[in-house]
Amino acid sequence: HLETHEGMLFATLSGWNHDKTRLPWPGASIAVKKAADAEWEREHNFGEQTGRAGSLASIRFTTDATGATLDEPVSVLLAGVGGREEVGVITVWARDDETGQWTKTIAGHHDGPGSPEVRVLSSHVDSVTGIHHVLAAASNGMLFRGAYDPEASGRIRWDVDEPEIAGRERRLMAMAELDGSFYLTVDLEPTE
Repeated sequence: HLETHEGMLFATLSGWNHDKTRLPWPGASIAVKKAADAEWEREHNFGEQTGRAGSLASIRFTTDATGATLDEPVSVLLAGVGGREEVGVITVWARDDETGQWTKTIAGHHDGPGSPEVRVLSSHVDSVTGIHHVLAAASNGMLFRGAYDPEASGRIRWDVDEPEIAGRERRLMAMAELDGSFYLTVDLEPTE
């Protein structure tokens, strides 16, 4: 994935198809290009047990987790990462723009093997509560919701106990908003 954030270009690098006979396993990483004429730099490695950084998104929050309007919008760069790192959790990493450090957050839990990667990150303002949410679609067919909280780890407070969607048979691969409604691809089947 490629994403612009705070005047820089970021890219996810995955180790999923890495030659398994060549050790150490490289794990997933983030690279950054700080200016158009700058070289690419590896900014962060998520660890040898991570396989793929499946998504990258700069989310520009307009409210906090309670629905209070922020004085100025706050942008947070997020990366969905998965692999064999932690069984039972869905992880999303958040970048601290002041330090360039990445913080692991737990978006949710699941009963399956490994740690499925978040394939899509998007945002949506709830028309009922007014809360500006980040939505994380995991490769195991679950959808998790979080919101901006400056006191939370990575500045995102996730609703970890209650997934927005669970039990889908296929990956949630895309999300989009149109005229205030939010759309999500769920269990798409090819037809003849």
